[in-house]
Amino acid sequence: MTKEGTHRFHTRHDFTPASALDLYEAIRAVASEDGLVAHSEVRDALEIMASPLKERRDLSKVLASLSDLGLIEVCRYGIRYEPDPGRRLFGDRLWRRRFVSLVHGLYALGHKGSAADPRWSYREVCRILTEHAPGGLSPDDLVMEVVQRARTRFATERVSFSRSSIGGVKAWLEALDPPVLTDRGSRDLSLADAPPSPTLIGDVLDTALYLSKGDLTLDDGTIADLGAAMLIPTQRVRHEIEQFVEPEMGLALLDEEPPRLWRSTKGEPYERYVGNEKAFG
Repeated sequence: MTKEGTHRFHTRHDFTPASALDLYEAIRAVASEDGLVAHSEVRDALEIMASPLKERRDLSKVLASLSDLGLIEVCRYGIRYEPDPGRRLFGDRLWRRRFVSLVHGLYALGHKGSAADPRWSYREVCRILTEHAPGGLSPDDLVMEVVQRARTRFATERVSFSRSSIGGVKAWLEALDPPVLTDRGSRDLSLADAPPSPTLIGDVLDTALYLSKGDLTLDDGTIADLGAAMLIPTQRVRHEIEQFVEPEMGLALLDEEPPRLWRSTKGEPYERYVGNEKAFG
């Protein structure tokens, strides 16, 4: 985790959906009742899974990224699996299917406090792409924009963020299903000109509600962050939220100032809309 007063901007390019999924699955498989896992046990699990990670001598960067997202804690005695976010966000049956979009949500919505960490950088890349849609930006232009915003937001000249960092964001955006990036035959990054995916909208809302303990105040800042995570303009966020506010969906939109989104049931995530995406078109 980031200590207050220190800044980390780089989004690791080697923290990919494939590596994160394999490592998280291995940790889940061998975690004891208290959530503690020895590094050797994770190695054994990766070997059984025949994961490409079994050939990697150093897993510290992938572990550190899972820790940044709050999914594990790397401690003195090994790795502590955090079953609460693992179960509440991913569920027991659908977590593999939802893993990419939910990690995207944790990246885009998880930054808090006065110190920068990779979640802030990830969200800013999403925000910049949304602001420039349907146009695109080159990786170099994206780097310059993030660095400029970081210097303004955190009053620092030392911003370690590069094309490699853009690769760390792009890997997760490219893995979202349906695709959110468009291939225009150029090196520019741009969002696809298509309606937002109901699954992505739902996953972002579930992540936001998890992070807010089921009671999400929809003030201007939260709406802006949700727009970045959903990869849609801020003015469309309220409309997209309203598509999910039905009794059988387990969500309620409270008419207050500012409005609040409240989870009214404790059912397993996603079962309330997975397989029923046409209802939200």
